[in-house]
Amino acid sequence: AEGLRVAVVDGDVDNPMLGTAAGIDAVHGWDECLTGDLPLDEAAVSSLEEGITILPLVDNTGRGAEQASGPRFHAMLRALSSEFDLVVVDYGPMGVARQQQPTHLPCDAAILVCDVRCTSDEQAAAAVERMRGLGPQSVGVVQNFT
Repeated sequence: AEGLRVAVVDGDVDNPMLGTAAGIDAVHGWDECLTGDLPLDEAAVSSLEEGITILPLVDNTGRGAEQASGPRFHAMLRALSSEFDLVVVDYGPMGVARQQQPTHLPCDAAILVCDVRCTSDEQAAAAVERMRGLGPQSVGVVQNFT
């Protein structure tokens, strides 16, 4: 509504569903762009009217966790930050075990999904603080029942 250009990156490496949830049948994901074989704009799906660009993750092999914690992923986020007013990483459910946890996230914001049936307020607060410590200026929590 503010006219900002927003990029939302699917960072839920265990269950990448952002594209599907947005009604996008993505052929390519950001994970394919990290090797340099595919330009980032080939994986990006933009809605010009809303000013939102979604970068889905389509890798189901488990390589996504490794890639989402590496220097190429960080470089991609920095590149997105130079093109977009706001870069948000959707990390999916809290407490999901990942092969590798990121040590730094050069993005503006992160979203964590909290299953209120099995996550206490204290666990949610601790997850938000951990995420803030990685670099995002803002961390949002989406309460869900899945």
